[in-house]
Amino acid sequence: MQLHWRSRPALRQRKAPMCDKDDEKPAEPRRGKNTTPTAKKQNLTMILIVPPPVSNLGCGVIKVRPLILAALAALALVKPAAAQIRVDARIQMNSGSCSGCDLSDKAMNGVRLNNANFSNSTFNNSNLSGGSLDGSDLSGAHFRSALMYRVEGNGVTMPRTVFEDATLTEARLPNSKMADANLSRADLSRATFTNSDFARARFDSANLTDGQFQGGQFQGAYFPGAILSDSRFDGANFSGADLSTSQGLKQAQLDVACGNEKTRLPVGLSLPYCDGVRVEMAEHGHDGLSAEMTQAAERLDRAISDVENLLAASGPGNRVLRTRLQRIHSDLVQTKAVIAN
Repeated sequence: MQLHWRSRPALRQRKAPMCDKDDEKPAEPRRGKNTTPTAKKQNLTMILIVPPPVSNLGCGVIKVRPLILAALAALALVKPAAAQIRVDARIQMNSGSCSGCDLSDKAMNGVRLNNANFSNSTFNNSNLSGGSLDGSDLSGAHFRSALMYRVEGNGVTMPRTVFEDATLTEARLPNSKMADANLSRADLSRATFTNSDFARARFDSANLTDGQFQGGQFQGAYFPGAILSDSRFDGANFSGADLSTSQGLKQAQLDVACGNEKTRLPVGLSLPYCDGVRVEMAEHGHDGLSAEMTQAAERLDRAISDVENLLAASGPGNRVLRTRLQRIHSDLVQTKAVIAN
């Protein structure tokens, strides 16, 4: 008896049907008990977990319903409940409060914070360009490397606020209170800070080119390496300020400002004294000086006294003479301070 082996026919691979764009139609829903209106109401959680329906598999095209895509995108943005509230460009706050909040690395351009309290909050590396800070309290807030192009606000309270490396180009913040603020390396070019208080503020290597600072109060402020080209300081008070290493400052800018004998200026520039400044010679002891240096200090004392007498005798109408005498007086007082130290 002979056995005949018959090989099993090879399984034929199922070819994917060819289709054109006109054939790409969504699959028809199956008719059955699950197609009732009640069954179509799905829970949002199920939509996010159950794999999305597909159609036209034969054409190699997977189509995911737009609603499912939107739901999945929303799921990707979900953060733990402990995370901070997300802030976007549409935020508007009137008389609100978020003191001490961390809003770093946020896209907040166009933000509206009117009469809001954001004291001691952090906005490092955030974008607030085009926003409004009208009447808000930002005392002690941090804006390191923040982008604040054309930000606006009147009467903003910002003492002790940190603006290191921040961009405030073309900002309009008149009547701001910025005493003891740190604006080191900040860009304030073409900005407007008229009638603002910058007492004891730091402007280390800051750019104030073409800025508007009329009526500013800069008592005791520091400007090491600051660029002051074409800035307006009409009516500004620089009493006790240090501008000795600033750049781009011209005599015409100082002629419309004022200071006192403690104001330090670049060599060759002078500043008229502010009205009401009492010219009094600072007392410096001569202890510890050599005999020769003691005599030099005493000669300086006499020169300072003579200039003070001339200032007292000159009338307020002779502005040119008074300005020159004030420059001489300031130079003598500062020279004596160097000798005494």
